Amino acid sequence: MTTIIKQEIKELEQEIFRKKRALAELRKKDEQKYITNYELREADGTKVQLNKLFGDHKTLFVIQNMGKGCNYCTLWADEINGILHHMESVAPVVLGSPDKPSVMAEFAKSRNWKFHLISTEGSDFKQSLDFEPKPGSPQPGVSILKKKDDGTIYQYSRAHFGPGDDFCGMWSFLDLLPEEEADWHPKKEY
Repeated sequence: MTTIIKQEIKELEQEIFRKKRALAELRKKDEQKYITNYELREADGTKVQLNKLFGDHKTLFVIQNMGKGCNYCTLWADEINGILHHMESVAPVVLGSPDKPSVMAEFAKSRNWKFHLISTEGSDFKQSLDFEPKPGSPQPGVSILKKKDDGTIYQYSRAHFGPGDDFCGMWSFLDLLPEEEADWHPKKEY
């Protein structure tokens, strides 16, 4: 019986892998959306134009964070912070928070985050990227922005974060636990 279960697990893992590849391809085929060259604020409160966040690159990761009050967003950011240097070998990474710059900077420092931080407070930046369905209700996820040769910026692809997603390894670890131990929720302090 155990050999049959092991074979079923292997087949299902392969199927999931194929479906994840298909999902990635569909995301890349979704409509590319023009994005205004927003003026945002950095952690120290200085203003920065969106196009400057690309540096010398044509691609930018924007981590869509809901702010200090979201334990789940903290979990994702903690994990992404651990692989940040790997991500930055591909393209710059910014974490966008709706918090005021000072609140965002203090919280990031308490978590030892190395992200380039941008505050989206007072702008409709998250709404334009489909990560704030209505004002004051930001959602977590990631946007891939592309800057074309003429300087225009487009949202190339995006994915929302949520429990069980592929952007936080914690869920996969929890799936391996007995049920009574897997009913876990992130805490701000650990």
